[in-house]
Amino acid sequence: MLGAAKRELGIRTVLAVARGAERGQYPGYIDARLVRLAIPDYLERTFYISGPQAMVKALRHMLLGMGVRRSKIKVDYFPGFA
Repeated sequence: MLGAAKRELGIRTVLAVARGAERGQYPGYIDARLVRLAIPDYLERTFYISGPQAMVKALRHMLLGMGVRRSKIKVDYFPGFA
């Protein structure tokens, strides 16, 4: 699905892999370092975060701490996930 989005829409993807990252993947969780590396103009971008509530909250908090405006952060939760 991500491959199709890349081919058809030109969407760039970065895979963050907590354990066992392979060449071309970011070793670890999504963090401020990854955002700065992958999106140098991140303050001009809109972020869409979707997933378990704890992850969404943590990423939103991190982005706010990096200076991203609240209006540039859109969130959605997957109900039923821890």
